[in-house]
Amino acid sequence: MRLKSKNKSVFLEIFRMRKSSFTYKKVKIFAGILSVVIIVIISAFKPSNFDKILNNANTAFENKEYFKAIGLYNKLLEKNSSSAAIYNSRGNTKLQINDLYGALDDFNKAISIKLDYAEAYSLRGFTFSKFRNYRKAIDDYTFAIKLKPNLASAYNNRGSAYCSLGLYGKAISEFDTALMIKPDFAEAMCNRGLAYSKNPYESGAAFNDYENAIEIDSSFVEAYNNRGMLFFYKGLLKEALNDFNKAIALYPENAKAYHNRGVAHYYLNNIEASRADRRKAKQLKNN
Repeated sequence: MRLKSKNKSVFLEIFRMRKSSFTYKKVKIFAGILSVVIIVIISAFKPSNFDKILNNANTAFENKEYFKAIGLYNKLLEKNSSSAAIYNSRGNTKLQINDLYGALDDFNKAISIKLDYAEAYSLRGFTFSKFRNYRKAIDDYTFAIKLKPNLASAYNNRGSAYCSLGLYGKAISEFDTALMIKPDFAEAMCNRGLAYSKNPYESGAAFNDYENAIEIDSSFVEAYNNRGMLFFYKGLLKEALNDFNKAIALYPENAKAYHNRGVAHYYLNNIEASRADRRKAKQLKNN
């Protein structure tokens, strides 16, 4: 049976409306699914509250806001008390404020959670060095190196421990290895310079190491102080004074630099300046 033209046009209009409605529903469903997918993707890349706190803690550490960093690491450990990395970071922060027992406790916890945590062994070794327990420190550095043979900081720290025991040849070998692994390691370069300086025939090598360390890091306080002492022993008192001035300008709480500058002033016959520097050094040590 054929449709009359009027009825046919009405039927076609209804069909188009239904088709349009069906297409609209499909688009609406697709849009809804797409929105959910986008939200999931954004959520995956959006930092969690935990990550924000961790970033803030690490930034505080880098900015030398150590008490703030410790407070933030405390919050993180309340949320996740089984994170070896956070215990290690908090321990390292406690080291900066000379809370040695607190640092040691944190490194022990980090190691108990992660038995192969090379960095934690190395930092615990550094804490033992602060306690002047150099043999125990060397044991930790050695174990850290066994776990991670390319850990430059462990070689550097073990070299410092050997220096403290008067084993300068062994120390230089350790610093050499640290610098082979990390050629721009200013601290290892400065420490090697200190080891060289113990031998009067190696003062040139010591001077070169201090120069190179300062070239790598122009704000390296210890390198200026050590180079100043080298100038002092060579009788170059004005050059020594300049280096001690630089060390103090970079770190005004540096008791050692004040003491050394006081001695340089004394030999330059600046008696009042010498007394003032020695008083300041004593005051800083007592604090």
